[in-house]
Amino acid sequence: MMDELPELDGPRPPRTERLELRPFTCEELEAGADGRTLPRFAPGFPAAADRDWARGASEAGAHFATESPYSRFAGVELVTGGIVGTGGFSGPAMNAELELEGSLVADRRRRGLVPPPPPLMEPQA
Repeated sequence: MMDELPELDGPRPPRTERLELRPFTCEELEAGADGRTLPRFAPGFPAAADRDWARGASEAGAHFATESPYSRFAGVELVTGGIVGTGGFSGPAMNAELELEGSLVADRRRRGLVPPPPPLMEPQA
């Protein structure tokens, strides 16, 4: 008789001290595509660019929009629980490089939600 294996936890959403990136729910995606707000959306979300992205993601299908590592994720402010923006990869790696894209509502910018990028390394001589 074989022992049952414990279920593995899925990957944890990326998180900083103030912000977590998690997949959008279908309801959030549909609301964003329609330009509607939900109680968990921060004022100013979704912006025009978010609506455009949500429409395209919806047209690509639910799996791409909510489960693909190449779709944007909801940026959830931990202190309020509100969605304050989006973040994610624009597509798979090309030439060993990934492109990030996203948004953040205007009144949450320059408040330290996202840590600054590490300094670029100087070329070695």
